[in-house]
Amino acid sequence: MLDQNIFSDAQVIVANATTVVSTNVVDLGALVDDRGTVLNQFGPENASLWLVISIGIQPTAGTAIYLELQDCATAGGTYKDTGIGVSVNNAIPIATLIPGYPILKVPLMPSLRRYLNILYTTTGNWTGSVGTFNARLEKGTQSNDIAPFRV
Repeated sequence: MLDQNIFSDAQVIVANATTVVSTNVVDLGALVDDRGTVLNQFGPENASLWLVISIGIQPTAGTAIYLELQDCATAGGTYKDTGIGVSVNNAIPIATLIPGYPILKVPLMPSLRRYLNILYTTTGNWTGSVGTFNARLEKGTQSNDIAPFRV
């Protein structure tokens, strides 16, 4: 996996009932595969890019988490929700998170703007939590364990 595809790599979230942006922003215009081929030249849908978010270590505090993929046309611009993620009405209870298990695994849609990040939103008291989150783009067809765009 290329580092340019990673939003969060064992990112610890300790904020209480607030939002936290992923450690990294992914630039779709700069993505290349292991052979140096630009993946965005035909749009994300033809390059088969998937958003995969999983748990590294189960959080030890907090109530639930929900998240949203956001996009923006410019690197320093205002990011907006894309409609891909886990909604507040379907926030995932911390007790149900399993390390290594994907909590979201969806293909990217063709209408995304160039720059992407993940906005994590926590509920409950996350002070002292040692849980970690991983979020990345993966290339290729993934026919098993597909989750909907919005849960």
